[in-house]
Amino acid sequence: MTTRNRTVTILTLFTGAMLLSQVGCGTAIKTAYYEVRGAKVKVVPATSDVQRAQIMDRFAPYKSFSFQPCTTTLGSHICPPKVINSYDAAASALPGELTDQYPGDGPALTITSDVQFFEPKGLLGAALMFTRVNFIADGNTVLDALVVTKSRSFREGGRGALAEETVKGIGKFLVSAKTGEKELDDMLP
Repeated sequence: MTTRNRTVTILTLFTGAMLLSQVGCGTAIKTAYYEVRGAKVKVVPATSDVQRAQIMDRFAPYKSFSFQPCTTTLGSHICPPKVINSYDAAASALPGELTDQYPGDGPALTITSDVQFFEPKGLLGAALMFTRVNFIADGNTVLDALVVTKSRSFREGGRGALAEETVKGIGKFLVSAKTGEKELDDMLP
């Protein structure tokens, strides 16, 4: 496809989207946007005095991490077992995916997670999951945080998918806390 054809295609799609939004199809455009964007994950430190630089300093010495099994005090009608099982499955795979920043030798973090609230995606509403996450080393808390995952996507609004997106978000946070990438700013409140 030539550059001219690509430009015409992009302009046509943009014009079509603008026309659809003008004739009342904004909901369809928003839905398509949320499907592409996916879930949004925020990591909110439990104490408000924790700054970006402090987070980076706190996570710098650690070379590995592991997750404890996820827990919840909610009944299975609020937080189905599939949420916990999917979370644990994704959490057990995460250390192998982050070996560049966490090669596995040296000081280790232990991550505990407790699902505080879960709501699957409805027809019009967003899926929500609040998880209290503690990053612990040598019995001391490195960071106590609430991880808020919100998805308006139908793909990522189900029980298992939202739990997996939460763990992916924690993974992005762990990488950003080590490297100082811009995503750390996007994830913090």
